[in-house]
Amino acid sequence: MCENSILSEIEQLRVDGSGIPPNNVSNVTFEEMRKDQAKFNKEVLNSLQLIRQEMIENQKGMRVEMEKMKGEHEESEEKMEEKMFCLKYMMTEIQRTIQNEQMKVLSEVEAIRNDMKTMKKDFEVTKKNRTTSDHFSSQKIEFAISFEGRNGIFKYFPTDTILDLKKEIAIRTGIPVHQQKIYFNGKCENHKTLVECGVQNNSVGYMQQGSY
Repeated sequence: MCENSILSEIEQLRVDGSGIPPNNVSNVTFEEMRKDQAKFNKEVLNSLQLIRQEMIENQKGMRVEMEKMKGEHEESEEKMEEKMFCLKYMMTEIQRTIQNEQMKVLSEVEAIRNDMKTMKKDFEVTKKNRTTSDHFSSQKIEFAISFEGRNGIFKYFPTDTILDLKKEIAIRTGIPVHQQKIYFNGKCENHKTLVECGVQNNSVGYMQQGSY
Protein backbone atom coordinates (compact mmCIF):
# COMPACT_ATOMS: atom_id res chain seq x y z
CA MET A 1 0.00 0.00 0.00
CA CYS A 2 1.40 3.44 -0.89
CA GLU A 3 0.25 6.89 -1.88
CA ASN A 4 0.62 6.04 -5.58
CA SER A 5 -1.79 3.11 -5.14
CA ILE A 6 -4.40 5.38 -3.59
CA LEU A 7 -3.98 8.02 -6.28
CA SER A 8 -4.28 5.29 -8.91
CA GLU A 9 -7.53 4.10 -7.32
CA ILE A 10 -8.86 7.66 -7.26
CA GLU A 11 -7.96 8.17 -10.93
CA GLN A 12 -9.69 4.90 -11.85
CA LEU A 13 -12.73 6.03 -9.85
CA ARG A 14 -12.77 9.21 -11.90
CA VAL A 15 -12.68 7.17 -15.11
CA ASP A 16 -15.48 4.89 -13.88
CA GLY A 17 -17.61 7.88 -12.97
CA SER A 18 -17.20 9.51 -16.37
CA GLY A 19 -18.11 6.25 -18.09
CA ILE A 20 -21.79 6.55 -17.17
CA PRO A 21 -23.72 7.54 -20.31
CA PRO A 22 -24.82 11.18 -19.82
CA ASN A 23 -28.34 10.49 -21.10
CA ASN A 24 -28.94 8.14 -18.16
CA VAL A 25 -28.82 10.87 -15.55
CA SER A 26 -29.76 14.51 -15.41
CA ASN A 27 -26.99 17.11 -15.72
CA VAL A 28 -27.75 18.30 -12.19
CA THR A 29 -27.41 14.80 -10.69
CA PHE A 30 -24.20 14.14 -12.60
CA GLU A 31 -22.72 17.49 -11.56
CA GLU A 32 -23.53 16.75 -7.91
CA MET A 33 -21.81 13.36 -8.20
CA ARG A 34 -18.70 15.00 -9.70
CA LYS A 35 -18.61 17.65 -6.95
CA ASP A 36 -18.91 14.98 -4.23
CA GLN A 37 -16.13 12.95 -5.84
CA ALA A 38 -13.86 16.01 -6.17
CA LYS A 39 -14.47 16.87 -2.51
CA PHE A 40 -13.68 13.32 -1.44
CA ASN A 41 -10.49 13.22 -3.57
CA LYS A 42 -9.35 16.48 -1.99
CA GLU A 43 -9.93 15.07 1.50
CA VAL A 44 -7.93 11.95 0.61
CA LEU A 45 -5.00 14.00 -0.68
CA ASN A 46 -5.08 16.22 2.42
CA SER A 47 -5.00 13.10 4.61
CA LEU A 48 -2.01 11.75 2.70
CA GLN A 49 -0.19 15.06 3.03
CA LEU A 50 -0.79 15.07 6.79
CA ILE A 51 0.48 11.48 7.05
CA ARG A 52 3.58 12.36 5.00
CA GLN A 53 4.26 15.42 7.16
CA GLU A 54 3.89 13.34 10.32
CA MET A 55 6.38 10.80 8.97
CA ILE A 56 8.88 13.57 8.15
CA GLU A 57 8.56 15.08 11.62
CA ASN A 58 8.93 11.69 13.30
CA GLN A 59 12.00 10.90 11.21
CA LYS A 60 13.53 14.24 12.20
CA GLY A 61 12.81 13.42 15.82
CA MET A 62 14.47 10.04 15.43
CA ARG A 63 17.58 11.65 13.90
CA VAL A 64 17.79 14.08 16.81
CA GLU A 65 17.52 11.18 19.25
CA MET A 66 20.21 9.27 17.37
CA GLU A 67 22.53 12.29 17.50
CA LYS A 68 21.91 12.59 21.21
CA MET A 69 22.73 8.95 21.68
CA LYS A 70 26.00 9.34 19.78
CA GLY A 71 27.00 12.28 21.99
CA GLU A 72 26.24 10.54 25.26
CA HIS A 73 29.24 8.21 25.42
CA GLU A 74 28.96 7.98 29.17
CA GLU A 75 25.61 6.21 28.97
CA SER A 76 25.61 2.52 29.61
CA GLU A 77 25.16 0.00 26.79
CA GLU A 78 21.93 -1.16 28.41
CA LYS A 79 20.48 2.33 28.26
CA MET A 80 21.48 2.67 24.61
CA GLU A 81 19.74 -0.59 23.72
CA GLU A 82 16.63 0.56 25.53
CA LYS A 83 16.50 3.77 23.51
CA MET A 84 17.09 1.87 20.28
CA PHE A 85 14.23 -0.46 21.12
CA CYS A 86 11.92 2.49 21.82
CA LEU A 87 12.85 4.11 18.52
CA LYS A 88 12.23 0.91 16.58
CA TYR A 89 8.89 0.45 18.33
CA MET A 90 7.93 4.04 17.50
CA MET A 91 8.79 3.50 13.83
CA THR A 92 6.78 0.27 13.72
CA GLU A 93 3.73 2.01 15.20
CA ILE A 94 4.02 4.84 12.70
CA GLN A 95 4.16 2.39 9.79
CA ARG A 96 1.18 0.46 11.17
CA THR A 97 -0.83 3.67 11.54
CA ILE A 98 -0.02 4.74 7.98
CA GLN A 99 -0.97 1.32 6.62
CA ASN A 100 -4.30 1.38 8.50
CA GLU A 101 -5.09 4.86 7.16
CA GLN A 102 -4.27 3.77 3.63
CA MET A 103 -6.53 0.73 3.98
CA LYS A 104 -9.39 2.95 5.17
CA VAL A 105 -8.94 5.31 2.23
CA LEU A 106 -8.85 2.46 -0.29
CA SER A 107 -11.96 0.91 1.29
CA GLU A 108 -13.84 4.20 0.96
CA VAL A 109 -12.71 4.56 -2.66
CA GLU A 110 -13.91 1.02 -3.43
CA ALA A 111 -17.25 1.68 -1.71
CA ILE A 112 -17.79 4.81 -3.82
CA ARG A 113 -16.89 2.91 -6.98
CA ASN A 114 -19.43 0.17 -6.12
CA ASP A 115 -22.10 2.79 -5.41
CA MET A 116 -21.48 4.39 -8.79
CA LYS A 117 -21.68 1.01 -10.55
CA THR A 118 -24.99 0.32 -8.78
CA MET A 119 -26.33 3.73 -9.77
CA LYS A 120 -25.30 3.08 -13.38
CA LYS A 121 -27.20 -0.23 -13.41
CA ASP A 122 -30.27 1.36 -11.79
CA PHE A 123 -30.30 4.17 -14.35
CA GLU A 124 -30.00 1.67 -17.22
CA VAL A 125 -32.93 -0.36 -15.87
CA THR A 126 -35.00 2.80 -15.36
CA LYS A 127 -34.25 3.97 -18.90
CA LYS A 128 -35.21 0.57 -20.33
CA ASN A 129 -38.48 0.49 -18.36
CA ARG A 130 -39.29 4.05 -19.38
CA THR A 131 -38.65 3.23 -23.05
CA THR A 132 -40.87 0.14 -22.84
CA SER A 133 -43.61 2.09 -21.06
CA ASP A 134 -43.46 4.95 -23.58
CA HIS A 135 -43.70 2.49 -26.47
CA PHE A 136 -46.68 0.74 -24.87
CA SER A 137 -48.44 4.03 -24.16
CA SER A 138 -48.04 5.14 -27.78
CA GLN A 139 -49.85 2.08 -29.18
CA LYS A 140 -53.65 2.04 -29.33
CA ILE A 141 -55.47 -1.01 -28.02
CA GLU A 142 -58.62 -2.46 -29.60
CA PHE A 143 -61.42 -3.77 -27.39
CA ALA A 144 -65.18 -4.27 -27.36
CA ILE A 145 -68.03 -2.94 -25.20
CA SER A 146 -71.19 -5.05 -25.02
CA PHE A 147 -74.59 -3.34 -24.61
CA GLU A 148 -78.01 -4.90 -25.10
CA GLY A 149 -76.55 -7.86 -26.98
CA ARG A 150 -74.47 -5.77 -29.35
CA ASN A 151 -70.71 -5.25 -29.34
CA GLY A 152 -69.12 -1.93 -30.16
CA ILE A 153 -65.46 -1.89 -31.16
CA PHE A 154 -63.26 0.89 -29.79
CA LYS A 155 -59.62 1.91 -30.20
CA TYR A 156 -57.94 3.98 -27.51
CA PHE A 157 -54.55 4.60 -25.95
CA PRO A 158 -53.92 2.76 -22.66
CA THR A 159 -53.63 6.11 -20.89
CA ASP A 160 -57.06 7.33 -22.04
CA THR A 161 -59.72 7.37 -19.32
CA ILE A 162 -63.07 5.69 -18.87
CA LEU A 163 -64.64 9.14 -19.19
CA ASP A 164 -63.10 9.47 -22.68
CA LEU A 165 -64.69 6.14 -23.59
CA LYS A 166 -68.10 7.14 -22.18
CA LYS A 167 -68.11 10.31 -24.26
CA GLU A 168 -67.69 8.30 -27.47
CA ILE A 169 -70.37 5.82 -26.36
CA ALA A 170 -72.69 8.79 -25.76
CA ILE A 171 -72.08 9.95 -29.33
CA ARG A 172 -72.70 6.49 -30.77
CA THR A 173 -75.73 5.51 -28.68
CA GLY A 174 -77.19 8.77 -27.44
CA ILE A 175 -76.95 7.56 -23.83
CA PRO A 176 -75.69 10.40 -21.59
CA VAL A 177 -72.35 9.91 -19.85
CA HIS A 178 -73.89 10.11 -16.38
CA GLN A 179 -76.24 7.21 -17.19
CA GLN A 180 -73.43 4.85 -18.22
CA LYS A 181 -71.67 2.27 -16.06
CA ILE A 182 -68.65 0.57 -17.62
CA TYR A 183 -67.34 -2.79 -16.36
CA PHE A 184 -63.99 -4.47 -17.02
CA ASN A 185 -63.31 -6.99 -14.26
CA GLY A 186 -65.48 -4.80 -12.04
CA LYS A 187 -66.88 -1.31 -12.26
CA CYS A 188 -64.52 1.30 -13.73
CA GLU A 189 -64.60 4.86 -12.38
CA ASN A 190 -64.47 7.82 -14.76
CA HIS A 191 -60.99 8.97 -13.71
CA LYS A 192 -59.39 5.54 -14.17
CA THR A 193 -57.26 4.90 -17.26
CA LEU A 194 -57.91 1.90 -19.47
CA VAL A 195 -54.68 0.23 -18.41
CA GLU A 196 -55.62 0.75 -14.74
CA CYS A 197 -58.89 -1.08 -15.45
CA GLY A 198 -57.00 -3.98 -17.00
CA VAL A 199 -58.13 -3.26 -20.57
CA GLN A 200 -55.94 -4.94 -23.21
CA ASN A 201 -56.17 -5.82 -26.88
CA ASN A 202 -59.30 -7.91 -27.54
CA SER A 203 -60.71 -7.27 -24.06
CA VAL A 204 -64.51 -7.29 -23.78
CA GLY A 205 -66.35 -5.10 -21.29
CA TYR A 206 -69.98 -4.19 -20.93
CA MET A 207 -72.11 -1.16 -20.21
CA GLN A 208 -75.23 -0.75 -18.10
CA GLN A 209 -77.63 2.15 -18.43
CA GLY A 210 -79.41 3.69 -15.50
CA SER A 211 -81.05 6.94 -14.45
CA TYR A 212 -78.26 8.03 -12.11
